Amino acid sequence: MGYDLLPSGAQQSLTPLSPWQMPFAPGLGLNSSQSLANLFNLYNYWQGQQPLTISSATNLPTVQDGPIQVFKVGNLTVNSTLGFSNRCRGGILLCDSLTMGASGVITAPGGAAGSSKWLNQDILIPPNAVFTGKNTSWAQFQAWIAANNFFIFDPTLLALGYPGMGDIQANPTAWPGNGTAIISAAGCGAAVFGLSGTAGSTTTGYSGTAGTNGPGAGGESGGGGQLGLFTGPGRVWGGGSGSAGSGNISPDPWGGYGGRVSGVATSGGAGNPSGNNVPASNGTGGILLVFSRGPVSLTSGHLLTAPGMPGESDTQYNYPGGGGSGGGKVGLYYEGTLTGTPNLTAPGGAGGSGRWGTGGSGGAGQTEAKPFSAMGY
Repeated sequence: MGYDLLPSGAQQSLTPLSPWQMPFAPGLGLNSSQSLANLFNLYNYWQGQQPLTISSATNLPTVQDGPIQVFKVGNLTVNSTLGFSNRCRGGILLCDSLTMGASGVITAPGGAAGSSKWLNQDILIPPNAVFTGKNTSWAQFQAWIAANNFFIFDPTLLALGYPGMGDIQANPTAWPGNGTAIISAAGCGAAVFGLSGTAGSTTTGYSGTAGTNGPGAGGESGGGGQLGLFTGPGRVWGGGSGSAGSGNISPDPWGGYGGRVSGVATSGGAGNPSGNNVPASNGTGGILLVFSRGPVSLTSGHLLTAPGMPGESDTQYNYPGGGGSGGGKVGLYYEGTLTGTPNLTAPGGAGGSGRWGTGGSGGAGQTEAKPFSAMGY
């Protein structure tokens, strides 16, 4: 093997690196009978095996509008509110067991403000995937995934890459149909038009058309008021953004900003941010997925939720209120015994109020609680 002496005195191999490919099966681990063992073990670095008890409001760190992020813990006990610091494409909790007290709440990050380049396709855990690379080793990639808590099966992460990821590639567009979708792109709510609707809160006003329920990531947003324009559809990374109450600027179709009226400071639609950046209306329904490979114990009063945000209300002008954003997706999947009744919600955001009527509410997203066996794990 030849070497070239660098100015620092370090030696660099002149032998070119060889391309490699590595299959990764998330299912059964070596000498293990537990489903998804390889996926769980991937995130067992550092604190991944330690128990976690949530006794006061806690936010786990997520990257703003970044990849789906995974948090692996041992036995998880939730007696207060557990959330995420920033909106992103989704938050996944992997735990060895889950116990939720009467005051326990797990809430999703807001849906991400997306891009036309992102892959709006089914999100799933495929039974097998092949990764390739050359300058970045498989071990380096695994360590990078675990250190950043990024979901190894986030299709947009693999299709577009991310700083620090190296030259790892896969073919995520081939995965749909090769496993059970945990988020269905086909079920995401479609855009609606806010002009039609029922009578509003005054005799001269109209509320926008409310979004219909979407069984995918999120329902579409609600329509705006009397002249609300098209509202944003739901995406696999969150619910759609809402139309303004009397909008002449349509909402971002990828879950970004809500619709607004040019030059008017109120009655915008909910979104990332809302049409006029009213904090109470910033956001859309996000993605929350919880996987427990052990028992799940749920006390009455607990909540797992991915709600949409309300549309802005008109406080200055004779406009209808803005449309609410679509709800997100909540999934609870477990391998052990289930004690208690899951309380999962993904409601659309309420329409804002206005002198000429109330904005339409966002469509609800999907919720489901299933054992691993029903998911094919």
